[in-house]
Amino acid sequence: MITSSCPSLRRSILLLIVRVLKIKLTMAFFGLRKWPTPVLKPMAPFIAASAVTFYLVSSLQDMAVRSETYANDPKNPYAAQIAKEKAAAHH
Repeated sequence: MITSSCPSLRRSILLLIVRVLKIKLTMAFFGLRKWPTPVLKPMAPFIAASAVTFYLVSSLQDMAVRSETYANDPKNPYAAQIAKEKAAAHH
């Protein structure tokens, strides 16, 4: 997954995470009283860590695919795209 510049997507994901964390889930079961159950607040560090891990792995993959060793490899699925970007950058 090559994501060279998607700041609006990253911002949208961040705003979605912030909005979700503000919600407290309540549960009504068979008409019984609702008790506030904090589900997302205790999971917030894990959600944030997952987002950071996803971003870092994606960045690492992008760097590895674009490295000189694999940029010209015919087995690289992004080789044509990288060659086109390099050709556009040199002109």
